[in-house]
Amino acid sequence: MTRLDRIQLAILGLAGCTLSAVVIPNVVKARRTPSTNACIANLKSMQGAIEQLAVEHQLTPTNRVTLEDISGGADKYIKQAINVGLKCPVDGTYSVTTVGELPRCSTATAGHAL
Repeated sequence: MTRLDRIQLAILGLAGCTLSAVVIPNVVKARRTPSTNACIANLKSMQGAIEQLAVEHQLTPTNRVTLEDISGGADKYIKQAINVGLKCPVDGTYSVTTVGELPRCSTATAGHAL
């Protein structure tokens, strides 16, 4: 192997490493993005249900609300029971507290938040 061949091989290796450094994080992000978007869509549905509940029952921002108040029955705003039928795609757990607080996912640190 000549010196020129070694230099070309080194340049090729460096280019491969650089390409890997750019491509691998983007592939990981692309796989994570659909589940994050699905979770955020669930949180938005929950927020909409809380707002409907508040309007219909004249609730104030400090009134407590539960998952059972908004989901899990034919007469509820969300038919599927939250954390049973309506789940976070990465097994997070949803919670609500008051009308004025946004619904939360236990995986909020992974971007699963409103």
